[in-house]
Amino acid sequence: MRKALRKREGERFRVRCQIERFGTRRGFKGNSIPTILLKDLVDAPTGDAMSDHLWFTCGKWCDGLKAGDTIEFDARVGAYIKGYQGRRDDVFNEVSEDYRLERPTRVVRIELRTEAA
Repeated sequence: MRKALRKREGERFRVRCQIERFGTRRGFKGNSIPTILLKDLVDAPTGDAMSDHLWFTCGKWCDGLKAGDTIEFDARVGAYIKGYQGRRDDVFNEVSEDYRLERPTRVVRIELRTEAA
């Protein structure tokens, strides 16, 4: 699904998505780092699907958001290397290149209107 992101590497554009949930991940020294899971990411102007989900590290841009909110923000597509890159022989996790959204700005909560008959 991130093939759409690959085609737009380095480009900055507006994204619309829904907040699935908040979580944490373990940091380098064992501390807990807050995260946010976004689902159904689409290009806001065109509605083209970008990815089914992405994890972000929470920052000030997440303040006031809650699970279930639909948001829009500007972000840039960047590549990163995923997989274990350490020196241990007993850990095997294939290293590959993947794509993510970086530097979210201008975050706004969207009020989706339902049309009443």
